[in-house]
Amino acid sequence: MARYLIRRLWSLGATLVTISVVTFVVMQVVPGDPALVILGHEADPGAVEALRAELGLDRPAVVRYLDWASGAVRGDLGTSLRFGRPVSRLILERLPVTVPLTLMAAAFALAVAVPAGVLAATRRNRVTDLLTVSLAQLGLAIPSFWLGILLILGVAVATGWFPPGGFPGWRDGAWPALRALVLPALALGVARAAVLTRMMRASLIEALEEDYVRTARAKGLAERIVTYKHALKNAAIPTVTVLGLQVAGLLAGSIVVERVFALPGVGRLIIYAIGTRDLPLVQGAVLFVAAVVVVTNFLVDLVYAWLDPKVRT
Repeated sequence: MARYLIRRLWSLGATLVTISVVTFVVMQVVPGDPALVILGHEADPGAVEALRAELGLDRPAVVRYLDWASGAVRGDLGTSLRFGRPVSRLILERLPVTVPLTLMAAAFALAVAVPAGVLAATRRNRVTDLLTVSLAQLGLAIPSFWLGILLILGVAVATGWFPPGGFPGWRDGAWPALRALVLPALALGVARAAVLTRMMRASLIEALEEDYVRTARAKGLAERIVTYKHALKNAAIPTVTVLGLQVAGLLAGSIVVERVFALPGVGRLIIYAIGTRDLPLVQGAVLFVAAVVVVTNFLVDLVYAWLDPKVRT
């Protein structure tokens, strides 16, 4: 296990370095001068050059990358050009929105996918199975932003049970904040629930056809025990892997969903930074999201190794 852990940590570090390089390079080739964006295109060229020197944009790209990367290792992602504040602080201030939203969406996806996938697999080719597969296909086909608009009009506006947008903050209590995140979490989690449902169904069908399951049945064990005690654990392995990969989809999808529901999360921060050509903020936010995805996948690999000892070898 120790050797496997070292290999995964090495891969984790290499991936983060690669992401940082790619992020920095992409930001350099994107059209638009941050100094011109701040001062305006009618600004005096001398003032533009002075601002570029003040921001360090006149230095070689390699030097700027090394300074930025060394700061990122220490938790310093630079200073926002628009806000004039540390990028890391701006991101942390918006995590109380994005993190609960992502966790609620993942919890909803799991709560739907596991029982739905098991139900479909144990009733293969029956009406329940066909209905579950059809609903999963529908969930994959509906874009999250469109589903968010439907939830606003059909639930928030029509019933008043949930707010149509905005975020009151956690200072007013947990319930108002959670109510504001319920509909965005549903809009974000439906597509992920559909993916996990199909994966759970396929994995469990395959597991139920294995020899050890036939042996358990031959011993006279009840079908419920065969399914939940023997087959489900092995069927959960690929589902756990897919769940880790879905974190990237949840974070990427939160950018659109936060926009639809006017949530002050990391997603809206990234959109604002891109629109204002705030390079340090874009680089820091993208690197942060990528690091969360990579670390989550690393943890998923550890869970995978725990579930399947053959992976450790």
